[in-house]
Amino acid sequence: MTKEKLTEQEMRYRYARSTLVWRNLTKTLGTILKFGLFGWVFYWFFDAIKLFAGEKTDANILINLIFDMKIDKWIAYIFGAGGMIYGGVRNYQTKQTRKKHSEYIRKLEEKLDSARQKSRLNEYGETHEDDK
Repeated sequence: MTKEKLTEQEMRYRYARSTLVWRNLTKTLGTILKFGLFGWVFYWFFDAIKLFAGEKTDANILINLIFDMKIDKWIAYIFGAGGMIYGGVRNYQTKQTRKKHSEYIRKLEEKLDSARQKSRLNEYGETHEDDK
């Protein structure tokens, strides 16, 4: 059995063809897995609902809470608290960024004109207490 010598163009073609086959195969398997998993979860979710149908259980109480719209207040509280936490963290990050940049700008101003009068801003770039 003799091994044939392939030209560079033929080797590139074979490599590109095998790469394309594997890429399409993995893409197809990924799609099947994604939608298969979604269908499996969907099936088991509704199977669990069928199991609890007609019985007074914790699941029934949870469903009543959701559909009686009593849970909407808690969702509003959760989003409100999340917004407040997000605002506090964002404010802190902004102050730290301003602090870092104000030190850099102060050094540049001193380097350019050391006789210049200071602006009296604090380290976070806010107005000095005496100027308020």
